[in-house]
Amino acid sequence: MKLRPVIPNLFRQHPAQANRLQRLALAWGIAVALCLFLDLKAFQYFEQYAYDVRMSVFSRRNPGVVDDVRRKVVLVPVTENEKNLRVNGMIPRDTHGEVLRHLAEAGANVVAFDYYFAENKPEDDRFLQAVNAAGNRTQTVTGCYFPHPFGSVDPVLPDHTLRAGHLNYGILNVLPGTEQQIIERAPLFYPYHGAQYVSLSEAAVLLNMGATGSEMRDNPQGSAHQLGQSAVPTDADHAFNITYFGLPARTFPTIPYAEVLSATTPAQIETVRHQVEHAIVLVGEDTDEGNDNHQTPVGVMRGMEIHAHAIATLLSGIFICNAPWWLNAVCIVLLPLCVGLCLSLFRLRWALWASLAVLGSYFVANVALFVDHGLNLHLVAPLAAAPLVLLWGLIDRGLETDKQVDAWKFDAFISYRRDGGADTARLIRDAVQKQHFKVFLDVEDLGSHYFDERILTAIESAPNFILILTPGCLDRCAAEEDWLRREIHHAMTLNRNIIPILKDGFEFPPAEQLPPEMQDLPRYNSVVYSHTYYEAMIEKLLAFCVAREQTAAQMPAGKR
Repeated sequence: MKLRPVIPNLFRQHPAQANRLQRLALAWGIAVALCLFLDLKAFQYFEQYAYDVRMSVFSRRNPGVVDDVRRKVVLVPVTENEKNLRVNGMIPRDTHGEVLRHLAEAGANVVAFDYYFAENKPEDDRFLQAVNAAGNRTQTVTGCYFPHPFGSVDPVLPDHTLRAGHLNYGILNVLPGTEQQIIERAPLFYPYHGAQYVSLSEAAVLLNMGATGSEMRDNPQGSAHQLGQSAVPTDADHAFNITYFGLPARTFPTIPYAEVLSATTPAQIETVRHQVEHAIVLVGEDTDEGNDNHQTPVGVMRGMEIHAHAIATLLSGIFICNAPWWLNAVCIVLLPLCVGLCLSLFRLRWALWASLAVLGSYFVANVALFVDHGLNLHLVAPLAAAPLVLLWGLIDRGLETDKQVDAWKFDAFISYRRDGGADTARLIRDAVQKQHFKVFLDVEDLGSHYFDERILTAIESAPNFILILTPGCLDRCAAEEDWLRREIHHAMTLNRNIIPILKDGFEFPPAEQLPPEMQDLPRYNSVVYSHTYYEAMIEKLLAFCVAREQTAAQMPAGKR
């Protein structure tokens, strides 16, 4: 026995479905290509809000965890309001020292400056006095950095005078991800010429845990992958993924720099204490002149805010990892493909429900992967590609339906019970068509596809509804699924011109025995079928018929 290819045969047998599949395949290809491109460009803007929504779900699923870690990190931004404190565009170090004194008095555990104090300044002694005065009560850490690219030149460290005191330092560098220059990672430490330099975020967390500066510098490798009870997953660059706990400017408590500086009375110190006690305080620039703006998965952030999220990540032990690019691409390809298959396999109503189920399932799975497994899979691009295919499918179905309706413009629809009415229906069809009427008769005009849709569509596209009534033909109309009942009800609902033809022996049953929607049927003017006066009967039938244009003008807009 020879095996024949199945799919080509199906396409030959159903050319309409084959054409629809070809058009959907074209729409799918365009949607995937467009969204793959936009995923690297415009959609990044919307992904930040998707990230924030999922983080909100994470916060509700883990009550207290996120809020607790947010309370442990406080920001003290230097803004445009502190212009009067600047000298040559910079805040003098003795002013920073005064702020450090007030924060230490208010009970801050760690004060981290998002600055690198590389050059010697006249006020270094006063700043160092503040650092030493804070002592073991409040640890101080400032920044150092590696000029790009890493490892090409020596790191820029704080001035040696400051390093001689209790001042600790950590790397300020953060690492962009693989997509554009989005800051996704921060190094725990960076090895260079046999030495290991811990990051600002790790230094702040270690000091907050009680490590001394010497322990932090002497044994950085021992804490590089294990911080307290938390294991820190790192990559080949000794870096971890930063978990962003919310959109910029509303995640961590903030105290203006000038407010801390002016906190000299016990009441003012108490106000500051209420926010910074036992916390890690980050002091840094919050001005455009600082040139410290960076793109992150949740929008543009200052460097100080990025370090705050890195510190919060290490404190919480919550690590959100970005899905690899190929997995995001697979989702962009498969999701619209599933929607396209739904549109091609199901009837329109079920295709819509199935497509919505596919989109909803992806959203739920995406959020679950983020919340339960810490995997950040792109949400916007796949959910944008699928509706594009869905929209095209709806438009295509609409155009297809319009063409079908145009092709199905009948003058009359003949409804009958096959038992006793089939021969009469064919005779009347032949007689009426001789008068150039286009008449629908199911056995002749039904064709392929779903018969119920074809029947109802034909009734909608014909102004005249010719109903052949034979003895006992209405007896089965008590059943809701009876097709003669459905045809009559559909015609009456559409306000069609109903013309009953009464065969010999037919009598209407009492109205109470008819279904409610058919109880007005006996009131319609009817034509009595006559074999003897056949021509006169046909002339009377034609006189009762109306033209298509006349009925279309009289029909309500929703029923045309």
